[in-house]
Amino acid sequence: MVELGEEQETLNRAFGAHMAACADIAILVGPNGPAMEDGLLSASFNQSCLIRVETLAQAMEKLPLYQEPGCTVLFENDLTDNFN
Repeated sequence: MVELGEEQETLNRAFGAHMAACADIAILVGPNGPAMEDGLLSASFNQSCLIRVETLAQAMEKLPLYQEPGCTVLFENDLTDNFN
């Protein structure tokens, strides 16, 4: 949500809070992770289900450890890497 400018942090935090209602695991990547993490934790998301990594490649390494048949995976874009 890098395109949101000054509202980016606030909206990433709100997005994290919304994720807490439906996600079992969150793998947060890169510089927007802290705001999403704040939102997740403010909505009582289980901190042990929260994984922080720096790159999409690291996230892809972690993902198979948590996938199971029929699961749904959301990739909230990595535009920041391309936008800077």
